[in-house]
Order: sequence, then structure tokens, then C-alpha cells
Amino acid sequence: MPPWGSPKRDLQFRWYAPPLAIILTTELTAVQLAQPHRFEELLINRKPKGGSAMRKDVWLAVIEVGFIIFLFYSNLLMGEFERSGMGQRRGLAWAIEDVFTAANLEIAMVAALVGYIVFEFLRKQF
Repeated sequence: MPPWGSPKRDLQFRWYAPPLAIILTTELTAVQLAQPHRFEELLINRKPKGGSAMRKDVWLAVIEVGFIIFLFYSNLLMGEFERSGMGQRRGLAWAIEDVFTAANLEIAMVAALVGYIVFEFLRKQF
């Protein structure tokens, strides 16, 4: 006997679910669960939530590089407000304008990519 009930009960709960609704959803809905003849097929053909492994690795790299860039810019901004920094006298708007430049973006990108490569190398080694 199938785990979802008797064959007589299955006949009572076969509701219609449009095929598009089944394609567009990644989770099992109440309507799909009420269709026992489709339940096993949905479990077998269901794709993992995270997508492909390559896509996950790319997103992980983007997040890590973005975090390194964030740390770089926050460090520059904090430097503008130290004792000798001009940020205390000229204000936050001036400090933000002084920090976010094309040259700083280039430095941040290169440093973030080098940092990411070094950390990935170290993760694989140890």
C-alpha cells in the first residue's frame, strides 16, 4: 500500500493542478500533495534549491569579493575621521566624496581579487 493512503482514498483527492503551476513552483503545494499519483514523480524530478554548483561558487566569490571591498571602503572612511583626518572638519559628505573615487575602486577591486585568490588557495591547502 502506498504511504499516502489507500487507493480508494486517492480517488477522492485527485484535484486538478494546472501544469504551469507545477512548473513554476519549487516547493510542493497542497494541491500537488493532494495528487498522490503525482507525488512520487515530483519527488524524483525535483531540482535542488541552490541551482548548479557552479552558480553557487560564483555567488560565493561575488559575496566574498564584495565583502572585501566593503572592508576596504569602510577602512578608508574611518581614516578620514581620525585625529589628523580632514573628515572631522569638512564633514561626512566631503569624506564620502573623497573616498569613493575611480582610483580607489580600482585598488579595491585588485585587492579584493588578490585577497579572494589567496584565501581560496589557503582553504584548499589546509
